Amino acid sequence: MKIAVLSSTSGKVNRGVERVVYELCRRWKRKNSVRIFKSKLIPRKILKWQPDIVIPMNRGLQAILVRFYCWISSAKMVVSGQAGYKDRQSLLVRPDLYIALTERNATWARKYAFGVPVEVIPNGVDLRRFQPKGRKIKLNVTPPIILCVAGPERYKRVEETIQAVTQLKQGSLLLAGGSQQQEFFGQKLLGGRFLRQQFKHKQMPAVYRLADVFTLASKDSEAFGTAYLEALASGLPVVAPDDELRREILGKWGIYVKNPTDLNEYALKLQLGLKQSKHRPEEWLREYNWDVIAERYLALFKNLNTTQC
Repeated sequence: MKIAVLSSTSGKVNRGVERVVYELCRRWKRKNSVRIFKSKLIPRKILKWQPDIVIPMNRGLQAILVRFYCWISSAKMVVSGQAGYKDRQSLLVRPDLYIALTERNATWARKYAFGVPVEVIPNGVDLRRFQPKGRKIKLNVTPPIILCVAGPERYKRVEETIQAVTQLKQGSLLLAGGSQQQEFFGQKLLGGRFLRQQFKHKQMPAVYRLADVFTLASKDSEAFGTAYLEALASGLPVVAPDDELRREILGKWGIYVKNPTDLNEYALKLQLGLKQSKHRPEEWLREYNWDVIAERYLALFKNLNTTQC
């Protein structure tokens, strides 16, 4: 099977979507012919190659052009719902298959699908890399350490996380990512109990191992939340908002905050997390193994080519 993935930012940055492309493609290549096209539009090379499956990762004009290309060729268009609620336009161009990351997202997607098949396959985690045992990164941070992995966007609610940690008598907050503005805010409120630093993805397993508890209090508009899985795989207690998305990803292994803007409640749950011992829920994580997830994608691709040819 020939699989073409259009991802204009792959190789330039290494965030959520780019990581998904990397993890899936390197597994698909074991039994299939796979090419990543780093283009915002339709590259000419794809016309000659004639793939069976085309996956646009960047939405907008790229999705529209892929739809036209697939109409005039024998290729099938598959959209992976990495943007969550922002994927409405991709649904409106009527791909041959839409893959939602959670049941919650699938319920939303079916309202706009108008007959487009919607399946559910979550994002995953590399269980060999993210595990409790191994090297810990060396940082000048006083334990116990609360780790938050987040981008600079306001909906990640990093500011609320910083404020909640101020309610604790002990504990340092390590922010992996974030923004310079959030760094100033954290230093102002927590002083030496706060550190913000950027890390490469290959460093992250050692970063998780250094921590005692993980938290990410983003709003429910979050499309998924791979960092929760990385933290679980690393054996960390995880403090997260109490909503349908996080319940689906974490199950009984989450420590849930009903209202992350209630700093007292948030702080109490962080304190609870700090008291828990580290544990890796193997059975729960098995369904999030990238090897398993890659095969689930391939099964859908094969069925799509068989039933719609």
